[in-house]
Amino acid sequence: MFETIKNSKIHNVRTIFSLFIILIGTIYGFSNYHVSWFTFFVVGLLALILQFDISTIKNLFFKMKKKSFKYILLTVLFAFIFSTVFTLLGKLLGQTISANTVITKLEDVDFIRKIIALLKMIISLSGEEIIVAAAFFPILKYSSFKFNKKASYFIAIVVSCLFFGLLHFRAYNWNLYQMFIVIGLNRIWFEYAWIKTNSIFGGIIAHIMYDFILMLPIIFM
Repeated sequence: MFETIKNSKIHNVRTIFSLFIILIGTIYGFSNYHVSWFTFFVVGLLALILQFDISTIKNLFFKMKKKSFKYILLTVLFAFIFSTVFTLLGKLLGQTISANTVITKLEDVDFIRKIIALLKMIISLSGEEIIVAAAFFPILKYSSFKFNKKASYFIAIVVSCLFFGLLHFRAYNWNLYQMFIVIGLNRIWFEYAWIKTNSIFGGIIAHIMYDFILMLPIIFM
């Protein structure tokens, strides 16, 4: 994946424009909750198309390595362990741990509405992965001009984790510990899935599996 980005052509002016699109699209999604479930998907995909050639985008999505599923399962496992440990640590440190308001709102709706919400969630989570990718890969590309592979990955991961945490301010009511530690840092594992599977789809599948497991008790209540 690193070599794909390092050897790709990035459009500088269009990349700057794509960042404005990400900013405007993110604000619009938060301001219009009824369309937010697909806003990130559309905005993230448009940003990637502006940043890179179609051939590069195809490589980022469709060239998943063989035996990738074991890394997807490991991602889900590590993400649950990380989330549990830092949730418990937060409680020990006196941090308020808020429930995800998006999930808790489903407790009082009927089964059909829960299934509809689940389908929307698949698009929404895919959109989260894609919009984070639209921030991650340009940073990785520009970092590769001056830094080695490990340093470039480190810079891109730090920035994208912060961005991912910010995307969850509404779901966790501006609880900064959950936004940036429990959620933001946990983003590392989904980028682990990208790198190990050599595909954004690796992170998408892991992310959907992770949230689906979280939603199972709510769906069948």
